[in-house]
Amino acid sequence: MKKSLLGVSTLALLACAGSAWAQTADSSVSEVIVTGTRQTGIKAADSAAPIQLVGKDQLIRTGAQDLADALTSAVPSLEISTSVGDAGKVHILASLRGLSPNDTLILVNGQRRHTTSNLAVDGGSIFSGSATTDLNYIPTAAIDHIEVLTDGAAAQYGSDAIAGVVNIILKKNSSGGIAIGEGGDYFSGQGATESLSFNQGFNLNDKGFLNVTLEERTQAHTVQGCGDYRFQSANCQLLPIGGGTYATAVNLADITKAQAYPVENQVNGLPQYAIYNSFFNAGYNLTPDIQLYGFGNFSYNASEHYENYRQAGKVGACLDGIGSFNKNTGVCTGGTAEIAVPTGFDPSEKFDETDYSITAGAKGTEYGWNWNLATTYGDNSTKVYVINTDNLSEYLDLQDASTTHVSYPTHTLYDGSFDASEWDGKLDLDRAFNIGLAGPLNVAVGAEGRRDTYAIGAGEPESYLGFGAESFIGYYPQNVTNASRTSEAGYIDLATKPIANLSVDAAFRYENYSDFGSTKTGKFTARYDFSPAIAIRGTISNGFRAPTLAEEYYNGLNVGPTSVSAQEAPDSPSAAAAGFAKLKPEQSINYSGGLVLHPLPKLQITVDAYYILLNDRILPLSGFSALTAKCVPNSIAATTPHTSTQLATKCPTGQTAEDVEVAPGILTALANQGVSTAGLTSVGVSAFGNGANTRTDGIDVTVNYASDFGAFGHVDWSLGSNYNHTKVSQNSNLPSILYNSIPAIGINQTQALTPTIASALTTAPPHEKLILQGFWQKGPWSVNLRESVYSGMKELLSTSAEVVSTTPQNYYGIIPTTGITDLDVGYKINRFLKFDVGANNLFNTKPPLIPNTVTGQPLTGDVYNVPYAFSPFGTDGGYYYGRVTLTY
Repeated sequence: MKKSLLGVSTLALLACAGSAWAQTADSSVSEVIVTGTRQTGIKAADSAAPIQLVGKDQLIRTGAQDLADALTSAVPSLEISTSVGDAGKVHILASLRGLSPNDTLILVNGQRRHTTSNLAVDGGSIFSGSATTDLNYIPTAAIDHIEVLTDGAAAQYGSDAIAGVVNIILKKNSSGGIAIGEGGDYFSGQGATESLSFNQGFNLNDKGFLNVTLEERTQAHTVQGCGDYRFQSANCQLLPIGGGTYATAVNLADITKAQAYPVENQVNGLPQYAIYNSFFNAGYNLTPDIQLYGFGNFSYNASEHYENYRQAGKVGACLDGIGSFNKNTGVCTGGTAEIAVPTGFDPSEKFDETDYSITAGAKGTEYGWNWNLATTYGDNSTKVYVINTDNLSEYLDLQDASTTHVSYPTHTLYDGSFDASEWDGKLDLDRAFNIGLAGPLNVAVGAEGRRDTYAIGAGEPESYLGFGAESFIGYYPQNVTNASRTSEAGYIDLATKPIANLSVDAAFRYENYSDFGSTKTGKFTARYDFSPAIAIRGTISNGFRAPTLAEEYYNGLNVGPTSVSAQEAPDSPSAAAAGFAKLKPEQSINYSGGLVLHPLPKLQITVDAYYILLNDRILPLSGFSALTAKCVPNSIAATTPHTSTQLATKCPTGQTAEDVEVAPGILTALANQGVSTAGLTSVGVSAFGNGANTRTDGIDVTVNYASDFGAFGHVDWSLGSNYNHTKVSQNSNLPSILYNSIPAIGINQTQALTPTIASALTTAPPHEKLILQGFWQKGPWSVNLRESVYSGMKELLSTSAEVVSTTPQNYYGIIPTTGITDLDVGYKINRFLKFDVGANNLFNTKPPLIPNTVTGQPLTGDVYNVPYAFSPFGTDGGYYYGRVTLTY
C-alpha cells in the first residue's frame, strides 16, 4: 500500500512538472507569513520551515460544517476526532502527524488560544486524553487565512508545540462584509444541519478597524446500527423468551414501546448541538509608531448525545421490600416485582458550555527595536447533565417504604461542572543588525508568563448517591478539584544569512513550571537555495510538553449497564493505592529535512520528511480486571462459579465462567470513589500515565499550480500527500499491584499499553493520506472537486475466540484503501450574490460493519450493524448541502 499511494503522488508531481499549461500564480503561494519565524516579510515559498497556507475562500468552498473539517481537507497530516465517546463526542480536536492533539499548539493572531475544560477520557485512539483548544468556537467567517507549521516548535512557542502549530489569522477589513447561510443533511436523512454567519468590518476614524463575526450552527442527532443484542437478533427481530438471554417476559412485553424501537439503543452516532459564536478583531494606530490591538470571543454550546439504552428491569424493586430483585432480568424472587420504568429508558448526556477570551496588546517601534506587548485571558466552562435517567437507589428506598406501586418517572440530573482558564502575558522584541554577513542578523528576545487553572464541581446528591445516575454517575464531593499552576519562560531567536543563499535560524527557550520544574529547548533550522528553482531545508529540535491540568487532576466515574470504571487523578492517594505513578512531562526530539522546487514559474513543490522521538508519552492507562469473571477449562474445578449470563455466552466450548479475584488496589481505589462492585461483571481503574515511548516517521508532499485554459476557464490545482507511521518503541510495565492474583485467560494486563490500545495508536490511523483538488472557474460558474484517499488501516478488536472460531486469536477490524469524493458547484448571480450546492462524500462511502461474535452478539458494543468507529472519514456517509453567500 505504501508504494501505491506514494506512486500516485509521484506521478501527479511529474505530470505537473512536465506540463505545458499556461500559469497564473496561486495567491496563497506568495503570502507573507508570521508563523515559524521571528523575521518580518518572509513568504511561505521562502520559509526554512514547512508552512502550509489555507485561505478563507478555500475554507468556505470545502463545504465543511466546521473549521476542523475544513482544515483536514487542506492539510493531509492533520486529522480530527471521529471515534471518541462520551464528552469527547461534542468537541472538535485536531491532531498533527499522528500525535495527540495536546501536542499541537493553536494560536490566534500569534497568541496562545486557551484549552477546553472537557477532557476526552476514553482510551483507544490518538485523541484519548485530549484537552486542547476546541475548534468549535472559531467561526470560519472570521478567518482571513491559516498558517500550519508542520514541524516541532517548542523552542519558539513553548509547551504543546511538539507536533506543530496552527496559527489562525483573523480578518482585518475595515469595511464591507459577508453573510453566509447553509443547510444540509446526511444521505440517511439524519443529522440535519443549519448555519448562518455574518462578518462586518467597521472603520475607526481612518486610524483603525473593528471586524465583527456572528455565527449560529446547529446539528441534529445521527444514529448508527440496529437494535440491541440483549433484545434482538442481528436482523433486529425480537429474541425468544428465555434461552439464556436478557429477553425476559418483562422486557419482551415492553421493548416495542421503547423510544425509537427497533433502534432503541442510539449510542452510536453524532451528537446534537446548537453553537452560538461571536468574535471580534480590532486595531487602532495611536501614533505613527504605536498600534493598539485586541481580539476575543464569546461562545455558547448546548449539546447532547445518547448513551446506552437501559432495559425495563434496570430500575425496579420488590414491592414492600419482600423478596430479592434481579435488576438484569426484572424478576423478583419471593415477592412481587415493581418496574419503575416499564418501557425502559434512553438516557443522554447534555453539556452546557460557555467559552470566552480577550486579548489586549500594543506594538510599535522604538530605538530601532520592534516591540509587542500582549496579555490574553481565556476560559472554558462546562455544566454536565444526564437527561431521561434514574437513580435505582432512590427508587428502591421509595418503593420499599410503600405497599403500593410508586411512580418514578425518568428525569434530568445535574452531574457537575468543569472549568479551565488560562492567562498569558508576553513581551516580544526584535531588531535586525548589519554585521557584514550576506544578510542582516535578526535578533528576537522575549519573556512570557502563564497561569492555568482547572476545576471540577460536584453534582446534585441524587446524581451520585447510592447507585448514582444511570449512564453517567455525578461527580462526588470528593471529586471536587481546584488546581492551578504558573510558568515563566524566556527565549532568544537568531536568524541570518551567513553566506548568499544560506538562511539559518536558531531558537533557544527556557521554561519553568511550578509543578514540574524547568526545561531547556532548542531548535536549529537551515535552508540553502541552489537556484530559484531548487532549495533544501532541514531542522533539528527538542521539545517538552507539560501535562495539562486536566490530565493531572481529572477524576470521575464511567458507568455502563453492568460495569464501572474509575478515573483517578495520577497524584491522588487512590491512584497510588492502585499502583499508578505520578505524571512526568513528555520529551521529544524532532528531525526534518525537505526539498523546495519551482520547476516552472508559479509552480511550487515541497517534500518534507520527518522523524519524531517522543518519550514518556502521556496516555490513559488502565489497570484492571477487565471482567470480574474469567473463562476456564471445564477440566478445572470452578471453585467460585460465576452466573453472569453475559460472560457465560462468551466462554468458548469446553470452558466455564468463574469469578476472578480483583487486585486489592483496584478495590481500594473504587471504594475511595464511593463505588460498590456488587452485581457488576466488569470493574476498572484508570489514570493518565507516561505509558510509552513512540517513534514517528513520515513524509509530507505539497504541489500548488494554476492553469489557464482560455475560453474553457481557469483551474487551481493542488496536491497534498502525507505518509505517517508511528511505532511503540517502549511499552512501560505496570506495577504488580495491578495484576490479578489468579491467572486469567485474555484478561490480565501487565503493560501500560494493551495490544488493542497500541494498535489504536499505530495501525488504526491511515499511514497514507492523499488529497487531490481542482478548483475551476469560468465566468459566474465554479466547481471544486476534491478526492481524498486513505490507505488501508486496521485496529485490533479482540484477542479471544469470539469472532470466527473457538481458538483464541487476534482479530483486526480492517478498513481497506478508500477514496472520498467531495464536489461543490457554485453560480455567482452578480458581484454580491452566489449560490452553491455540493456533497461531501458524494458516493456515500462508509467503513465496513463491526462483525458479530460466534454467539451472535456484536464484537464491540451492544448494537448491531455499526461501522468501524476508527474510520478517519467518519461513519455517517454522504452529506449534501446548499449555501447562499452575500458579499458587500
